[in-house]
Amino acid sequence: MYRIAVCDDNPEFLSFIEGKIQSYSKKHEIDTTVELFHDGSLLVEYLCDKKFYDAYILDIEMPVYSGLEISKKIQEDAEYAFIVFLTAYESYALKGYGPNVLSYVLKEHLEEDLEYALGILFSQMERYKKGKMYLINNQRKYVQINQDDIIYIYKEQKNAVFVLRNYREERERATLQEVSQKLSNPNMYVLDRSNILNLKHIHKIVEDKIEMSEQHTISSSKGRIISLKEHLTRGN
Repeated sequence: MYRIAVCDDNPEFLSFIEGKIQSYSKKHEIDTTVELFHDGSLLVEYLCDKKFYDAYILDIEMPVYSGLEISKKIQEDAEYAFIVFLTAYESYALKGYGPNVLSYVLKEHLEEDLEYALGILFSQMERYKKGKMYLINNQRKYVQINQDDIIYIYKEQKNAVFVLRNYREERERATLQEVSQKLSNPNMYVLDRSNILNLKHIHKIVEDKIEMSEQHTISSSKGRIISLKEHLTRGN
């Protein structure tokens, strides 16, 4: 089931968007629940209480909290929630506002453009649903990480640092052993006490250097490098 929050201070837009989502979900046989917020303050309260949704459709121009401000809060605490903006101003559609903002829908074209935006939204949610996810869930934040996006994980004092695609990072207070057990993924290889590698992101190995995606390089001992090469050769 996908959970979608819609926030707009205009009740007519809220009702119209809810109907469109329900119609789209029924047509494509997608199990979806929709929660409506006529006040951005209430949605922010939900976020502060760690109540998250899979996707958000947000009006940019609202009193107290704008859609942009709410989006920033969402992306700080729930990185893999997807966002669609509603706006009456075409100028907003010319600039991005974070990696998970999928599209902008102009209100004057809402009828014709919303279904297209919903298609993008549901296809992205489905992609992440099919991917193996890693969940960071504590008092400070809630983050779902698609394991395919993990390039490698390294130890930093009492934290495990997740190095992700698009030059992003997340931290979890956990040992690498605890992380490895949660990952439960044959593509995640424990190189040593300081590093876990995603085998899908290894480009090449030269002497004691492992070259990963996005120009990340990891060094290790000769013995560890030999073991890694043997592992890759076996295809395990």
